[in-house]
Amino acid sequence: MSRENRKNLRYKVDEMVELQARIDENCPHEKIVTLSKEGCGFVGKEENHKLYLSKEELSQEAKKRVFSTFKLEGIGTDEINIQGNLIYMQEVPLNGKKVYFYGVQFIDAHQALIEPILQHVAGLADQGKVKLAS
Repeated sequence: MSRENRKNLRYKVDEMVELQARIDENCPHEKIVTLSKEGCGFVGKEENHKLYLSKEELSQEAKKRVFSTFKLEGIGTDEINIQGNLIYMQEVPLNGKKVYFYGVQFIDAHQALIEPILQHVAGLADQGKVKLAS
């Protein structure tokens, strides 16, 4: 989703050690980097074939359903399970290597489930401890 189409603030959460997240079942290596009410972004050091979208799928704006989990230590929330669609995968050069960025858009019926975590993240942003993502 392009920045212009975003309706909600997107936070840079890659340094929040208290936030644990998994993009999908059996995908333990990708790390969450951004979070908003609409979705999130994960990065992985290797291309994950379970999350792979072919060039044909990308050109047809295909979506792959993922079942993401989130837990925020220290505020008493249980693990939150949210369904979303993997809407893009992008190869990004970083320090002479490739990393893979995966964009997830939460399904409308599940967007409210992330609110307890987002409220905490927004509070940290107000204190200058979390930055907005570009």
